[in-house]
Amino acid sequence: LKSLNVEKIDYLFSESTGLSENILYGLNTSRVIDFYALFYNCDFTTIDVSPLNTNIAERFSGIFSNCSNLTSIDLSCLDLSKITDFTSLFLNCTNLQEITMPSLENKSTPTKLGSMFSGCSNLKKLDLKWISTDQHITMGKMFYGCYAMEELDLRGWKSSKLDSNADHRDAWTSLPKDCKIIVSPGSGMKSWIPWFSD
Repeated sequence: LKSLNVEKIDYLFSESTGLSENILYGLNTSRVIDFYALFYNCDFTTIDVSPLNTNIAERFSGIFSNCSNLTSIDLSCLDLSKITDFTSLFLNCTNLQEITMPSLENKSTPTKLGSMFSGCSNLKKLDLKWISTDQHITMGKMFYGCYAMEELDLRGWKSSKLDSNADHRDAWTSLPKDCKIIVSPGSGMKSWIPWFSD
């Protein structure tokens, strides 16, 4: 493709059909800050995001929202350290089963996580240790509709920075009662979850 001398590429590939898994090769996004809804409502089952340069990116909201055919995605290759907004990142990705997350060395300190995995009804495991809760965070409906979740790793999270508004406690309500939630000792996270399984 080409080098993009812009800060926003929102909706660039939205509602596209038949996109190649390698569609991003050759695309220079080193100046891009806003990736909002980049692949909104696309029909691919997977996509190679490794060519994306996200070194200065701040907004990752809705990138894969409504990509209902998406089954797996690898984010481990991306620098998400400056991202503050992950709202609706995987909203309604109903067939998504596997997400390879960034490493602890690539930790992100976001402020918006609302509906991040909402509607991911086939997702069974999430490792979210790479998310730092050092900033005030809103997370309404973050796991809404995640009925198949079996394990959620929240080690490193602290309840003191989560939005205390009652509306944001609905983040947990769809998780199965037997979902294993892993938290750090003394984090206060147990008080945030209506039920808790060690």
